[in-house]
Amino acid sequence: MKVVIITGAGATLSEAIDKSLLLRPPVDNGFFEIANKSDKDLCQPILKYFSKHYNTNIIGSSYDSLEGIMTKLFVDSYHSKLSSEATIAYKAFISILNRRIANTTNQIPIKSNGNLYRIILGHLEHGIRPQDITIITFNQDLYIEKTLHFLNKNINKYGNLFNFPFLYKISELNNPTKPNGWKDDHYMLFQVGHKSEQSIDVLKLHGSLNWYSRHISKNINPDSLFKIDRKINATRRKKLTLDMTIKTKRKTMYSFPLIVPPINHKSGVIHHAIQPIWNIAEERLRESTEIMIFGYSCPTTDIESQNLLQRAMSNNVTLANVLVINPDKNVLLKYAKLINPKKLTFYPTAEDYFKYS
Repeated sequence: MKVVIITGAGATLSEAIDKSLLLRPPVDNGFFEIANKSDKDLCQPILKYFSKHYNTNIIGSSYDSLEGIMTKLFVDSYHSKLSSEATIAYKAFISILNRRIANTTNQIPIKSNGNLYRIILGHLEHGIRPQDITIITFNQDLYIEKTLHFLNKNINKYGNLFNFPFLYKISELNNPTKPNGWKDDHYMLFQVGHKSEQSIDVLKLHGSLNWYSRHISKNINPDSLFKIDRKINATRRKKLTLDMTIKTKRKTMYSFPLIVPPINHKSGVIHHAIQPIWNIAEERLRESTEIMIFGYSCPTTDIESQNLLQRAMSNNVTLANVLVINPDKNVLLKYAKLINPKKLTFYPTAEDYFKYS
């Protein structure tokens, strides 16, 4: 049996202790209404950009969408006349996203009663081998990695569950960095595993905030920022930080997280290191016998992600069941239409899944 777990923002949100607007992990709708309160300084260049070039007030309107605004800023960064202003706004947006994810997910405690922890453990207890479990996520936070690390530390009878950074299946990240002078302990840093070890793989299709490129200046130009073959690395830090710097003997360099925008035709701009994991994800989906979709609504702005799911899951002859955990029943109808599975099981919450599955 081969299991794929697909996670979105709703999966992380379900783990948060405090779900008040300012403290909850970011979701798509209403993102900037919250950001304008929590990160007003960073939000201003974005609001001014859309007021000037689109005659649009993002706050309190249908335009207040994390993914929608991200898409427009990314595309405009390549516009001959808008590039400079759009890039400034785009970098401000990434800084907001980085800060919001850091401030809201760093504090989430990793416990044995966590939803993702219990879901993974349940599959292991039913005899699924770690190497037959794949997590595909559209999130950039580190909640999955921290959960797997904690699970691996607590339970060792199922074999190796966490193999950092090899679980990402990206060879460019296989030599992660750590801050100079930091103790090499499991409380602050992920321990480096072994390339030959099998474990649960985590395919982060929209990038990750602990993957970064290095730049000689804070004022990164678009060509450098979006260069598809720019050198990338991963940091072993467990806690996300804003404006991470890399100091060498000669100079200080500035980091920028590797984030994939939810745009049409992203294959033309996606970093060359990430493209292979989209192919791996499609292969895993096509070979799976069970797929769980936890807190991912498959937004209409991200056509390539929809196409990936539709291609892989519609042509999967071994797929016995698709489970959807999401409070919105409209999401269930979307998946029913998109992939037309043999069996589709719906749970409004993770607790319903644990109770009735």
